[in-house]
Amino acid sequence: MIVINLIMFKLGYGQSIQFSQFYSAPLVLAPSFAGATQSGRFVANFRDQWPSIQGTYTTFSASYDQNLEDINSGLGVLSVRDQAGAGNLALTEFGVSYSWHGTITKYNGGFYVYPGMHLKMSQRSINFQKLIFGDMITSDGSVVKQTLEQPPLPQKFYLDAVASIIFFNPQYFWAGISVDHLFRPNESLTLDDQSRVSMRTSIFAGYRINVGKTNSRLYNDRDQENVSFSAHYRYQGGYDQLDLGAYWTHPPMTLGIWVRGLPLASRQILKDMNRLENMDALIFLIGYEIFQMNIGYSYDLTISKLLGASGGAHEISLMYRFESRLDRPKKHAIIPCPRF
Repeated sequence: MIVINLIMFKLGYGQSIQFSQFYSAPLVLAPSFAGATQSGRFVANFRDQWPSIQGTYTTFSASYDQNLEDINSGLGVLSVRDQAGAGNLALTEFGVSYSWHGTITKYNGGFYVYPGMHLKMSQRSINFQKLIFGDMITSDGSVVKQTLEQPPLPQKFYLDAVASIIFFNPQYFWAGISVDHLFRPNESLTLDDQSRVSMRTSIFAGYRINVGKTNSRLYNDRDQENVSFSAHYRYQGGYDQLDLGAYWTHPPMTLGIWVRGLPLASRQILKDMNRLENMDALIFLIGYEIFQMNIGYSYDLTISKLLGASGGAHEISLMYRFESRLDRPKKHAIIPCPRF
């Protein structure tokens, strides 16, 4: 615990927010998803990562976005709270997302482009009183309150921005890229240090295959039985990660399985085929749709060296769409990615 706290205080400012159910956190993934619905949409997400390790990582997010069909646009608001470690190193963000809905061609179902932008206010904070340093430990193992370490600022505010773009055919294909931390803000909580946040690039794509139709009158053609294959690649500050997986949807249920890591690109694997150090987790997902509400649960099964010690990760998502399945479909195109 002591070593972890010290490392987090000195170096831990760059913990990146991520959700395994990234399509269930659309504005976190890319601001281009703002308004990518028939009308309005409310989304809430919770992630508890490595609960068996003291000082676990917890992340909350909530968003609302609205389609503005008359001006071919979408608008949304997003709030995120991420907390890590025994010292409550936390990141709180609130921002506004905008996307423009453009048409490339209407041939073969149409091809569309949704560029987007997100402007946010961020706050870094830490509870210095909960940190334990080496000079606080006595010879008998007890902990005293005094330390020679200088306390940092309790909090710091800064502006940041995200840009993204998505290309898609509403029947079967989507691909997008999102770049976060465009302003590369200094988030250091000490006055004399510089801790510039590295820009984070996310690339995601998927392909949907319709395999049947539902017989229920509550579901339209867009919600017919299908299998979706998808990939999500992230790069930041010299580190990268890849999620590969598939969803099977038979309304009202969705099942998914994912693998997180870089099994083909790992240099270590090229040196020693028996060591999968760059593999992180297997992810299992189940989702259920009740009229306009989608509820999802996923579990990350750790397969790295933390296997048996981390407790994996639990994630819950809730999405409510302010629309009726009996409503007349609107003119704008809908991105065909899964809702979980």
